[in-house]
Amino acid sequence: MLPLDLDLFFAAGGNRCCFEHPSDLDQCIKVNRKDRSPEMKKANAVFYKRIRPVSAFNENLEEKRVMDTLENQYPDAVGRLIPKCYGWVETSYGRGLSTSMYRNSSGEISASLEAELLRSGLTDELQQAIDDFVKEWRLAQIPS
Repeated sequence: MLPLDLDLFFAAGGNRCCFEHPSDLDQCIKVNRKDRSPEMKKANAVFYKRIRPVSAFNENLEEKRVMDTLENQYPDAVGRLIPKCYGWVETSYGRGLSTSMYRNSSGEISASLEAELLRSGLTDELQQAIDDFVKEWRLAQIPS
C-alpha cells in the first residue's frame, strides 16, 4: 500500500484528488475524494439515475476503461497524445488510478491548458503547440 499525504495533493477536481506517485515522479495517482465517493454520488443522484450500479459513478473506472480502449486502438498515440495508464494502486486513501505525469522543462508539474491561458493568454508559442497537437490528433484519427 502506498502512503499518500492528503495535504500534498497537487490538484483536486469535483470528485478526485491527484497526487504525485511517491516513488515515481513520472506518474500521478488519482484517488476518489471521500466526500464525493461513488456511493455518495449515487445516493444523491436523481431517482432515475440511482438504478445504475455504483461503478457507473466512479470516474476512475470510466477513465481506466477509456484509456484501455485508446491504448488498444491507438497504441502509437499513448504517451505522445494521451497519457499512459499504469493501472490500479492501493493507497492509504483507497484504490487509485496511476497515469502519466506531465512536467515542464523545469521539472514542475505542468499547468493545464486552461491555467496557462488564464496566466499568459494565447501566446504564439501556445498557439503553435495547440496547432501541432490538433494536427497529430487528426493524423492519428482518434475520435473525440
